[in-house]
Amino acid sequence: MYIQRSLIASLDRNKAEHVQQNKKEQLMKLIRYCSEEETCRRKLLLSHFGQTFEPASCKGMCDNCLHQEKFDIHKTNVTDQANALLDIGELYTHISIIT
Repeated sequence: MYIQRSLIASLDRNKAEHVQQNKKEQLMKLIRYCSEEETCRRKLLLSHFGQTFEPASCKGMCDNCLHQEKFDIHKTNVTDQANALLDIGELYTHISIIT
């Protein structure tokens, strides 16, 4: 009888851990959806349900597509320029100014 109860208790714990993990994953998906600032919301939502959607068909109907159309956003990689500025900053920290 004790073995059965402990087995049932461990199964309940495992089930509870699985449910908790599943809820965490769902919450993380919701957070990613809410914090996404570039991908078409309709595409994100439909992909959640296993469907596909071409963002060009959105035509500014979601906040992200509207924002991109309104401001004509283009991304540019400025990593090299940022690194050059950091190098200049480091150079100036090592130079002592004589007054």
